[in-house]
Amino acid sequence: MSEKLQKALDRFHDFRKDAVIVLAYLTLRVFGKEPTYDEIKAGTYADRESAELNLGEAKDIDLILDTSKAILLDSEKRLAAVTDKCQTLLTFGSLLLGVVGLLLPKYLEFDSWWMRWLSFVAIAMLFDGIIILSMFFDVGKGMSVSLTKDDVPSDSHALKRSLANSYLRCSGASERRTDYLVDLYSAARFCFLSALSGVAVLVFASLTLRIPSDQTTHIIQEIRADSTLTNLLRGPKGDPGAVGSIGPKGENGSSVSATEIVNCLLSDVRFRETIEKAKCENVKKAQ
Repeated sequence: MSEKLQKALDRFHDFRKDAVIVLAYLTLRVFGKEPTYDEIKAGTYADRESAELNLGEAKDIDLILDTSKAILLDSEKRLAAVTDKCQTLLTFGSLLLGVVGLLLPKYLEFDSWWMRWLSFVAIAMLFDGIIILSMFFDVGKGMSVSLTKDDVPSDSHALKRSLANSYLRCSGASERRTDYLVDLYSAARFCFLSALSGVAVLVFASLTLRIPSDQTTHIIQEIRADSTLTNLLRGPKGDPGAVGSIGPKGENGSSVSATEIVNCLLSDVRFRETIEKAKCENVKKAQ
């Protein structure tokens, strides 16, 4: 049972990871960048050109070593600056998601189809920006300066050459990682700004295009159409009340004779016309 559960969790992890990588790849492609799938998976760009130098004929190896250290420090500072920007943008995106969650429920019942589509696109781009920017926290490969066993018996000149090339390789790896994060940051910022613009347009359109009287009428119609809510507001039906006492008997009407009734009918013009029409119809049928 534990093995099956572990396999299921591993498959879910692989599926989630591949889905995030594909999403980041498509987003960067749409944004205009041209990374490969393997580069997105590795979290850094590939080594397009070697940073290692041939220092066999170097005359001032100390100056080259100091310059290599300075280049590595600049690369690390640039990476740290981009990292801070990515963290700031991720914080801003989380706050924007909370604001959208507070504001949009009041305006989710849009009357126009374009407003519904715009709200869907804005929320999708916001989630896209947060997801691809969260790839910043993925653990990837790095490079650091180290000494190997081959460097121990080397003389000072050869050791300085090896250290200088190590600094340059580390700075190259840091620059490639920084370039990748810059592209990731640019695409995520575009998604966030687009989502923020879409939400602003929706809120502004909802405030300006909707008339309060129309909203009130719409709410009243919805309440009347909801029988459950109407019964809830009306409350449970009470028990029938006690039967009331019988009221006093009214006065008898005046008596009318049959002759008076016949005279009243004969004096009515419409009654006489009806009789005449009936006589004419009988004569025609007899003929």
